[in-house]
Order: sequence, then structure tokens, then C-alpha cells
Amino acid sequence: MSKNLPVNPKEGASEASFLIGQLLKNVEGFKEKIGQRLDVNETDYRAVTILLSKGPLTAGELGDKVGLTSGSTTTMINRLIKVGHATKKSSEQDKRSAVIEIKPDSAVLAASLISPILKMSDDAMKGMSISEIETVLIFLRQVNQRAEEILADLAGPGGAK
Repeated sequence: MSKNLPVNPKEGASEASFLIGQLLKNVEGFKEKIGQRLDVNETDYRAVTILLSKGPLTAGELGDKVGLTSGSTTTMINRLIKVGHATKKSSEQDKRSAVIEIKPDSAVLAASLISPILKMSDDAMKGMSISEIETVLIFLRQVNQRAEEILADLAGPGGAK
């Protein structure tokens, strides 16, 4: 393998670094555009995706996963209810806590907006050999491992997120 990586002339970075930067920019664009289609802000979008993947959660669980205080969680839940994406009902296990659930129509809409993004990497690898796919996966695993290390460093002592 060559030690001289292709360089993007505009950025002075390796082409791989430049392309990852472009991917990160596109991910931000996806979140923004899907949020607009769902009529939610970035925090509410995170909550919708969490509810899609985890199913119904108590308000406290949802707030923890989104990273909000209890007051901010209540405000976010009220916004999701107001725009018609979520319902809130008393927990069957503990009547003092509320369970938040995404509405079926909203789940279908959100999934239809997110699924092409999830499918894009599989589409991009069509026609690649097993060896090429394995190389791509090694690269992505290493990049993700390093990203997790950097996030942990940025969180600082105690690992606050």
C-alpha cells in the first residue's frame, strides 16, 4: 500500500479524509431535511429516531437517551405530541411515570425518510468483490473506533456526553 495518499487539492487533506468530511456534511444535511419533513427540530428528530429503534420509553428513559434534563424532556415531548408524532400515557408498571410512543403514521413516515439513507451503503457496494468489501469494512471499523476514542476524549473526565 502506498504511503502517499491521494490529496484533495482544495483541502490539502487525503482524499479519504476529504470524503469522510463530505459524508459528515451530508449526514447533517439528512438530519436537517428529515427534520424539516417531520416538522421537528434536531433534538426532537433524535427523539423520534430513538423511539423508532427502541420502541416506547418512559419520559425519563427518552430524556436520558436524548441527553436532556427532565424539564427539557417534558418540553420536547409536548412538542412531539403537538405536531402529532407521539402519544403519552401512564405506564402500566408505574402510574407515576409516562410512556412515550411514536404514532404509527409518524413511524411509517420517518422510516420511509430514513431507510434510503440506511440502504445507500449497501447500494454503493453492489458490484464490489468480497475482497473490496472486506477492505471497506476494515477501514470503516477503524474510522469508527477512532471516532469513539475521540468522542470519549472530548467528553473529558467522567465521560459526560
